[in-house]
Amino acid sequence: MNQNDFKSIAKVRCGSRNGTGFLVNKTTLITARHVIDENLDPDELEPVFIMFDNNIEIQVSVIFPNEPYVGVDFSVLLLPEEVEYSPTLPLSIQDIELNDQWHAFGFPDTQKDRGQRFKGTIQQFFDVSCTKDSEGDLDLACEFPTITDPKFNTRGASGSPIVVNRAIVGIMKDKPPGGGIIGATSIKRCLPILRSMNISFTIQDIIYSKMESSSALSIEGVTIIESQYDSEKEIVMGLIEDFPPETHPILMESLVQSIESIMNTDAEKLRTFFQRYRHPFNELSTVSGIEQLLELITILRCGYKELGFIHNDINANLSLDENEELFAYLIFSTKRHAKMPELVLDLFREKAATATGKKELRRGEALFPFPLILDNCSKNKKTNLCRRCQNEFSFEDILIDFTKVNEQGYFQGLEENNYKSLDGTKVLCGDCIRTLYNHVTNLEELEFHVREMNNFD
Repeated sequence: MNQNDFKSIAKVRCGSRNGTGFLVNKTTLITARHVIDENLDPDELEPVFIMFDNNIEIQVSVIFPNEPYVGVDFSVLLLPEEVEYSPTLPLSIQDIELNDQWHAFGFPDTQKDRGQRFKGTIQQFFDVSCTKDSEGDLDLACEFPTITDPKFNTRGASGSPIVVNRAIVGIMKDKPPGGGIIGATSIKRCLPILRSMNISFTIQDIIYSKMESSSALSIEGVTIIESQYDSEKEIVMGLIEDFPPETHPILMESLVQSIESIMNTDAEKLRTFFQRYRHPFNELSTVSGIEQLLELITILRCGYKELGFIHNDINANLSLDENEELFAYLIFSTKRHAKMPELVLDLFREKAATATGKKELRRGEALFPFPLILDNCSKNKKTNLCRRCQNEFSFEDILIDFTKVNEQGYFQGLEENNYKSLDGTKVLCGDCIRTLYNHVTNLEELEFHVREMNNFD
């Protein structure tokens, strides 16, 4: 760690507790849960403040967890706006080894103004499946500073990033009494939570930003390191583990094939795909959507063995089964909780401006002949267009209500045909695909449900 890394590390204050936290993007900071418990306690409700080296205190919101004193010692704080500092260290989910050198920086009460460097070695790590939520799964031998004094504690440094090989592997938790050992919570343990909340972050090997690298395949807004996909495999494997054990081999095979299909795609074609996969379309974003893409095509490939990408087609970007003429349009919203009607109507406006779209409108034909798979969107029932998990409101009623509230010119071209050009649109949400593990018990059922959910006839 160097001085530049320290700039993205902040002091955290909540009631009687002091701690440390670190940025994972310009609006999101991670710390230890016990530092902010008094904010979650209904009898306390203490506000949470953070402070970087500019000594300006910022009040932040706790977006995870929602209960005090229980669960993994990990918390996510949301800043009211972007700060001038950027995270300099990626998160790592690579396996660590005993005796690996680690470094940290935090603000223990003994050095709460200047901060304190820590360093040592990994003493042991524990199987997460056998570890209580409240317990750390890493033990760190601390060589500097000397903390063998039983009276020494890490109070104030809890939440500090634990760094191995220039990547964050854990979050400092506490020091058990009477020794030179510091407890920590591994980043691998926290990653599923970050992923479920669609928090943007940097993972070692997969960088969610635009950068230059001679050893990388660069896509506009995203750089994929070609050497390994181990980090991304770990993320998707977390989802695979939720499925029945019998399905794991086929899902793992599908994951490997999905990664290979991305890496074997021409860079220009892949760039074009991502411009049309991420919404808003053709815009740079710090949120790549790569892991979400891998999750969905890994599952879909279990039912459609020949799944592939389509480029420069306004009707579809996925070929599910070319022989059966089964295609789909997969769209990932880079804005968390985006409204499904917004994505559909943006597509409508684009296609309605083309010669093909104008001809289909004049003929009263369906503007989107293939299913739309919409990911990372709000599941509010009043804007949820998914035909699988939305039964209360009709497609047409949702669009009408949405366009009445949002005066963005969406009505033009829709009033004349009374929404009929869109009424036949088939929409499926990404979450319905991911949560198939709730509906299958074996491989045959997985293959059946993948194909069944994409059959809207």
